[in-house]
Amino acid sequence: MAPRFVPAPRSHGPGTPPRRPMGDFFALTERQRQARSEASAVFQQIRDVALRMTMARDTVVAAGGLTTARVILLERIALVEPRLCTVSEHARGLRLARQSVQRLVNVLARYDLIAFRRNPRHRRARLIALTDGGRRYLKLAAAFEADWLADVTGRCEKRAVEHACWILRALRERAGRPQPDYQG
Repeated sequence: MAPRFVPAPRSHGPGTPPRRPMGDFFALTERQRQARSEASAVFQQIRDVALRMTMARDTVVAAGGLTTARVILLERIALVEPRLCTVSEHARGLRLARQSVQRLVNVLARYDLIAFRRNPRHRRARLIALTDGGRRYLKLAAAFEADWLADVTGRCEKRAVEHACWILRALRERAGRPQPDYQG
């Protein structure tokens, strides 16, 4: 007599209880639970500050008629100069879709903040360079941001700012290094 096939019970889905871990493998001690909740609170604060800084940067660069995304792309172009890159290379470096970077590049070219250069390695993929207007805009945006930062940090004690910088450096070192930019 052939063995009869018996389907395994469903492990997930509607109407089935969730699986329970075997033993106390996932059980945390009170100290581990407290450490985890403290770390969660720290990272929530960091996310909140990062969001607020992004919103403030939007306000600062809006005075010049641009968005944060456009300024970030201008900063990236300035960062890799004198080496010129294509839209695809900038997109990889920023970890964004090529199409979204292409849209930003088109707008920046309309404002005459960047210029296209001929690419000797490729017939259609042009290289991107900052114009003098782009450099002036970056300096102006940096000055606005410096004034804003001085205003924000001026309301804090110097020791508190130094301590916050120390903590952020330690967190950055613990979190590891991000992948390096594409150097193509």
